[in-house]
Amino acid sequence: MIMSSATFCLGLAIYFEGRGETLLGQNLIANTIENRVNSKHYPNNYCDVMTENKQFSFYNNVKDINSLKTTNHKALNSAIKVAENYVKNKTIYHNACHYTTHAINNKWTKNLKVVIEEGGHKFMEGGC
Repeated sequence: MIMSSATFCLGLAIYFEGRGETLLGQNLIANTIENRVNSKHYPNNYCDVMTENKQFSFYNNVKDINSLKTTNHKALNSAIKVAENYVKNKTIYHNACHYTTHAINNKWTKNLKVVIEEGGHKFMEGGC
């Protein structure tokens, strides 16, 4: 089966942002990226949202998508499966356009309302 670029990009984002998270946590990440795709304030596809400047920490220090290094192939395959399922079903869990780890508590996070917490992440409304 040939994978779409949408599934590939969403899968990479899930892998880098949430490979240690639960299945729910990974779906919450996918939902956040979907919310950005549907917002007028962000690009309108998964790849452009994922690679937007300074939006996702895993992409901050690479020159392009081909520079990303995946080392845990089991986790990557799992993330791709989550992405495939999400692209197919688009289950809505929240309206958040932002998430961060619990360790981050800075100016921009204080201005957003946390709507759900799962695993190591909190998901915040606002900014869509």
